[in-house]
Formats: sequence, C-alpha cells, structure tokens
Amino acid sequence: MKQHNIVLIVFLVLSITGCTRSGVIEADAKADVVTPVVKIQTVYEQEINNIVRIPGVLISSTQIKPSFKVSGTLTNVYVESGDYVEAGEKLAKISSAEYENAKLNFEKANNAYIDIKEKYEDAQALLEVGAITVENASDIQAQLMVSELSLDQARNLYKGMSNSETESGALVLLSEIDGYVQSVIYQVSENIAGGAPIAVVCSNETVFKCFATAKEVLNIFEGMEVELEFDNSTSTGRVLRIYDMPDHSTGYYGVEIEVSVDQPIGMIGNAFLNLGTKKGIWLSVNTIENDGTDFVYVIEEERVTRRNINIIDIQGNMLKVNGLYPHDKVVIENAQSIMVGDLVKSEDVDVK
Repeated sequence: MKQHNIVLIVFLVLSITGCTRSGVIEADAKADVVTPVVKIQTVYEQEINNIVRIPGVLISSTQIKPSFKVSGTLTNVYVESGDYVEAGEKLAKISSAEYENAKLNFEKANNAYIDIKEKYEDAQALLEVGAITVENASDIQAQLMVSELSLDQARNLYKGMSNSETESGALVLLSEIDGYVQSVIYQVSENIAGGAPIAVVCSNETVFKCFATAKEVLNIFEGMEVELEFDNSTSTGRVLRIYDMPDHSTGYYGVEIEVSVDQPIGMIGNAFLNLGTKKGIWLSVNTIENDGTDFVYVIEEERVTRRNINIIDIQGNMLKVNGLYPHDKVVIENAQSIMVGDLVKSEDVDVK
C-alpha cells in the first residue's frame, strides 16, 4: 500500500512538470511570432513632368558652300581640309571664258554709251543755235536711251558673274566667314559649272542638332529652355530653330539648340526637353517586383495581396503602370520579408 502511494505521487509530479513545460514551450512559441511591419504608399493619379531625352551632336552653327557664279577651269586652290580661314581669305581661282565674254560685252556697251552720249550733248548744243531740227535731236536722244538700256543689261550680267575678286583676268573666290574648311570638292585643272560648290566652310560657333518625332515637335518651340548633357559637362541652352520639313529618310524633324559650353564639333550628347506633363499612377522602379511578371504587393485589410501590373511609360526612375487603382496601398519597403496572405502592420509613407 505504501509502495502504491509512492508511485502515485511520482506520477502526479511528472504530470504537473510535463504540463508546465508544455505551457512554457507554447508561450515561447507565441512570443516568437512577430507581425511584420511594412511601409506602404497610398497611390493616386498624379501628373509628372514629361521629360524627353533626345540624342544629338554638335555641328557648326553656320555652314557655307562658296561657289563661282560662272563656269570655268580651276587654276588654283589655296586651302585644304582642316585649314582655318578668315573672312576675305582666298579659297580658289578660275579662268572663265564665260566671264571674259561678259566683261568684254560690258566694256563694248560702256564705250558705245559714252560715244552716243557725246553725240547727244553735241546735238543739244546744235539744237539751241538752230543748226539741227528737233526731229534730229530726238532721234539721237532715242539712241541714247537704247544704249543706256543695253549698258545696264551688260553691267548686270557682268557684275552678277563677278561675286569674287579679279586677279590677272581670273576670278578669285573669297571666304565669307571665319571658320574651318571642312572639305575641298574640286581640284586644280578641273572644269566646274557655275554655282557648283568649291568647298565647305564651317564657322567656329556650334549648335546642338537633334531630331524629334512629329508628336514631340508639337510641344517644342523656339526659345524653349533645354538641359544639355555631354560626357564631361552639363549646360543649359535654348531652341534656336525647328525645321519646317522632316528628314526624308527618318520622318523626324531637325531641332537646333544653342550651346553655352565650349565643346568640339562632332561631340555627341543628349538634350532633355520638358514637353509638359503626363497623368497616371506612377511608382518608383524599386517598388516593382518581378518573377517573370511585373507585380506589386497591395495591403488589403492588413493582409498581403498580389497585384500584377503593366508598365506603360517611363520617366527617369518613375514608371507609369496600370493594374492599380487610386487609394491602393502598395508596399514600397520590406517586400522581401512578406508573402501573400501574411498579416502585417503598415506604415503609410508620403512619397514626394
């Protein structure tokens, strides 16, 4: 009997100890369960600046293609590609039979006019003393008028051909601007047609040239401020010119932008133009998850849900998306520590 009581007491002690340990373990397990805290952004439709990046290149602000107005044979070329020239400096010289004929006709017409003018003055003197009739004096006056008209025509033709200086009976073509010779098109002894460019001369001043789409160019205007970015510098500029017609091969419109920094011709860069605003739901690129499909976590009644989205536009690090609605609470931090269905605590963050 005494032995039976001892066994019963031991059993009760073990039972109580087991229950106590079980309760402690269960309490410890409950203590280990921590509700995750996530930061969320309540999304709304908003407008952000529509900044468009357009690549381009620095070109000369002025490019001329000097030419003789008459045909002839090129006797001298005074410059080479890469040479620096000043306004008024010699570029080339030609010998032109066309010009010589025009010059000869002008000299003949001028001499004829001088002769008939002397006759007219003599006739006026004779008319005053009654030595000739009025009819005779009128005939000479008519000849003078015809001679004067012929002289004007010959002079205009001659002067129209001589857009250059003359040197030993040949025409010399001069540079109209200070700048660099980009290329020389003809060589000595070649025959050239009137109006054919002899060379290409570019000014020292540069502009940034880029090409905009037909949609973009609707929001670009002369005087518009532009941010420019090159490899080693940034600057501001303004739109100087918008081409009236698109490029025949691309359909894009040329845009020339003033440059305020000293950069060499041929330098490649980017122009950033503010073309107004775009409205929609925008998220930071860091907010979006991807497992083969773009998605975000949305908190509904303190539970984590998944919402697949589509990216429909990009502005810097901001993405315009559909698949969300105003007032949705999107997880923007600690997304890696949660799963769909988790109960969470959320902190709303005002994202600027």
